[in-house]
Formats: sequence, structure tokens, C-alpha cells
Amino acid sequence: YPEDGGGGGGGSGDSFRRTFVVNYFLRDGTVSVFEAPVPNSGRSGGTFLMRMRYKRHLPVANLSEEKEEQLTPGGLAASRNLLSRWLRPSDFYEGAQVTFE
Repeated sequence: YPEDGGGGGGGSGDSFRRTFVVNYFLRDGTVSVFEAPVPNSGRSGGTFLMRMRYKRHLPVANLSEEKEEQLTPGGLAASRNLLSRWLRPSDFYEGAQVTFE
């Protein structure tokens, strides 16, 4: 994603793109993320997120307590107005914005 490459001190405002490779392992539902090295950027690349299971938070508007109780046994964890579940293969597609929690 684009990031200010100015170095924080006012900088030139130049931007560069960071490239990430996301691996989803079907066998155990784990995810790992690697950053590709960019020459002369000050970033060496390498492991960005270690291989493990990550959750996706699903915001829910006006969730009643009755509905919340129905959702929790199926692998969804409810907390106030927020649901979370483990990332699945269907969360990854071209153009998807995925957050890792």
C-alpha cells in the first residue's frame, strides 16, 4: 500500500508501494504475510506476520441479545457491537481489504 516515504521530517512527500505476499494454509487455517524487499527504501522485507490463525472483526449494527446468543456457538465470538471469526479462504480475493487481528 502507499506510504509516505519522506522520513517523517517534512520530507519530500514521495510515496512508494509496499508489496505483501499473503499465504493462506488450507490444512490448518493459518495465515502468514511476507513483505517483498524494496532496494534503497530502508526496508529489508521478510516476515511481516508470523504464521498463525488470525481473526476478522465483523461490525454489527443493532445486534439484539437474543440474536447474539444464536451466533456465538457457531464459531463467532460476540462482544458488544462487534463479532469476530477466524479468517477463511473466502475472505481472500482480488481487491479484498483484509485486516488481521
